[in-house]
Amino acid sequence: MLFAEKFKLVDAILSKNGTYIDLKTLGDYKEQYNYRNKSVYTFNLDNFKLDQGSFDIVDLDHSKIIQYINLVTNRDLISFNRNYGIKDIFIKHNYCKEFQLSMCLYVKDGLRDYRSKIVSYMFDLVKKLIVDLDINITCCYYHIYDKHVALKDREMFLLFGNLRLEERLVLATDSTNAIIKVWIRPHSFSRVNYGNSQLVYQQVHQFSRLEANLILFGRDVYAPLKMLFSGEGVKTISAFTHCPITYGDIEGDMEKGLELSQVTQLIKKKEYPETIAGYFRGASAQKFAVILTASQQGLGQIMCQMLLDFRDQISKILYISCNRDRLEGDLSILTTRYQLEKAYVSNEFSLTQYNNTILELC
Repeated sequence: MLFAEKFKLVDAILSKNGTYIDLKTLGDYKEQYNYRNKSVYTFNLDNFKLDQGSFDIVDLDHSKIIQYINLVTNRDLISFNRNYGIKDIFIKHNYCKEFQLSMCLYVKDGLRDYRSKIVSYMFDLVKKLIVDLDINITCCYYHIYDKHVALKDREMFLLFGNLRLEERLVLATDSTNAIIKVWIRPHSFSRVNYGNSQLVYQQVHQFSRLEANLILFGRDVYAPLKMLFSGEGVKTISAFTHCPITYGDIEGDMEKGLELSQVTQLIKKKEYPETIAGYFRGASAQKFAVILTASQQGLGQIMCQMLLDFRDQISKILYISCNRDRLEGDLSILTTRYQLEKAYVSNEFSLTQYNNTILELC
């Protein structure tokens, strides 16, 4: 779907709520190609061709890595009798095209003693990727596939290079552009379009610059937290996330003197309403600005109702959503007590069905 069509769909949703709002774009209408700086690929040993549509989205160097591993492992695993191999791969690159790989290995039952052999094989494979494709791989992890263990609970082993990949965000202010560093691990939440992500996070910063008290919740809290601690005028920040991987990123932030984990709680998603409601009750004399990233399922009735219940303590909300349908349902509830003040749409997911919508509710 083209961005112009997405824009019209979002505009139509906002118009349904009784107040016309001037919908603005973050960035331009230009469709982007090969922009995805994060990719996940599951290998099919019987078919080493990428879907053609993926080439429009996935960074070309990601495609090269995937095709190279497909060709090499398909050839080499024949001699290994396919007792073990690479099941899938996570690929990330940062602002300066340093790459981080994470390979999921499968090993047939009873053959766990083959691990050292395949680890040695993968180490050689990484070196071949660097030389043959002229790609700067700064770290590579692996983990063993176990259908009974969720990805977030599997133990990761560093195979090559650095523990984390450094990413940089540009914090635009009135006078200067500050550089904010964050560090991402193999399965960290990170946005898939580095250029457009800058615009989304800058909007978060602009929204919160002059606020005294802030509450953040959702999966995407690490980068906004880091930006807010580097900003000005913020007195109190509290964050809640249901994602252990995101919380691990916060705990493992490598910048000394910023204990982001001290202001962040790891909770279950279903605990958001009561946990945040308890926070409001404990600070009944204060006003808060709320920054939230809705999941693909949206906020839902219970969470929206909690935000209505504490309307008197909430000065404004910044709502970020990638699902237009769920956005419509949430907005129909929230606008019963909140006024839609500003609206932005970004083409962070060019050439797909998705876009990011950023709303300010007061």
